[in-house]
Amino acid sequence: MFNLDALEVILQFTTGLDPKKTCQRACNGQDALNHVINNVETNGHLSCSFLLILMDCNMPLMDGYDSTMAIREYLYSHNLPQPIIAAVTGHTED
Repeated sequence: MFNLDALEVILQFTTGLDPKKTCQRACNGQDALNHVINNVETNGHLSCSFLLILMDCNMPLMDGYDSTMAIREYLYSHNLPQPIIAAVTGHTED
């Protein structure tokens, strides 16, 4: 399981950003999609404020692959720029 606190420390030291002020957490892929949709709706369907999404490949409810595809399709359907979506996972193959 990936430790979110460790990710926040890495982000803070590598980028200088305060993750508590500049990041949103999602518990699963559907939650990540909902964050993007809510953000676009809040911006009047004119923009998406997310520039980078760190996506776990193995999440419950909706995995990172399906969530990424849904986010891409949603933003494309609104003619909005695509954020960088980077896979972050602790999964290993045996």
